[in-house]
Amino acid sequence: MVDTLLYIRRILNKIIHRQIVKDVKEIHFHEFERNLCNNLEIVLVCSTGRCGTKFFSELCGKNLKNIDCEHKPYPEFAYNQNYLFHGAAAAESRYFLVGRMESLSYAYFQNKTYVEVSTKSTVLLKEIIATFPKLKVIHLWRDPREFVQSSMSRGYYKNTKISESRIYPSKGRKWKNDYSQLEKCYWNWLETNRFILENSANLDLSRLLSVNSSSMFKSVKVMRDMLEFVNDDKIDHEIITPKKVNSNARPFSGPVDCKNEELMTAVNQLSNFLVDRSL
Repeated sequence: MVDTLLYIRRILNKIIHRQIVKDVKEIHFHEFERNLCNNLEIVLVCSTGRCGTKFFSELCGKNLKNIDCEHKPYPEFAYNQNYLFHGAAAAESRYFLVGRMESLSYAYFQNKTYVEVSTKSTVLLKEIIATFPKLKVIHLWRDPREFVQSSMSRGYYKNTKISESRIYPSKGRKWKNDYSQLEKCYWNWLETNRFILENSANLDLSRLLSVNSSSMFKSVKVMRDMLEFVNDDKIDHEIITPKKVNSNARPFSGPVDCKNEELMTAVNQLSNFLVDRSL
């Protein structure tokens, strides 16, 4: 009888001990997660893609030491782009935090700034702003005609097959209008840049930088301004400029003039607005 009671007591002690350890781990993890989110220096480059993200990633890698810069982190969030674009990535969601916890933790423990230059994370901007109070955003954009020429050469919206890595006008991925491939690419430029502007509107201006990719490619001063925005300090060495990368081997040679007046009026208005506020 005594042996049986001792056995039961040992079992109960083990169960209690495991629960205590589990509770402590959960408390510590939640505390760590809260500290990480509140204190991590993080920079997100938002864009349509096809506008120099790879170039900027290499520019950071060649000139900044105390950063962890990711151009194509895993997971890419490519499969659910349209789903996330249409509201699934709300401020209270945890897609980015859970998906990037390993990379974020590495940067946090190494006391580095985490820089993400992934186009596919742009749709998570609302969540990221709500999660990281020290976040900085670089809105990198390209002239719409240049973007369309580049995206056409990469086959954006080339056929009727649904691409999970593209955005569409609705959750059902159906087009309200019978747009051509060219019009779809212009629509992509318009709506992605609108999305970035709308979701970054409440950021303090000291934490937001808008850059025309053409200026970045041509001007060392603009490169320096971008690096100092990331680094939060003056750079006293000569800027090491990477070669232009990820360009199209077979550029689209067809016309990029769009006859859709309503669409192009909106595109041109937004383009002019971005020119006025950008480096």
